[in-house]
Amino acid sequence: MASLRQQRGQYPPNMGVPTMEGFAWSGADGPPHNTLPGNGWCLRDAICTLFGWPPGSPDWAAFQEYPSWGDTHRLIAHLGLVAFDPEQLS
Repeated sequence: MASLRQQRGQYPPNMGVPTMEGFAWSGADGPPHNTLPGNGWCLRDAICTLFGWPPGSPDWAAFQEYPSWGDTHRLIAHLGLVAFDPEQLS
């Protein structure tokens, strides 16, 4: 299956790279996930890597630590992504 994104940060000309512009966090931070390794910035790190947003960029700086699940799902929709829950696929 061919990918829309051929190289990091490059998209077909008729598609703009999604941005954080217009997205507002609810202000409700999620609880720290003490059972998970790392820190509360894993969502930011994954999405910024996916879209080629460098550290310190406006999109990178727009993230909050430990976003709530509701905000996470709204962000996924805002960026035009699709989330899959492997536990619900069986």
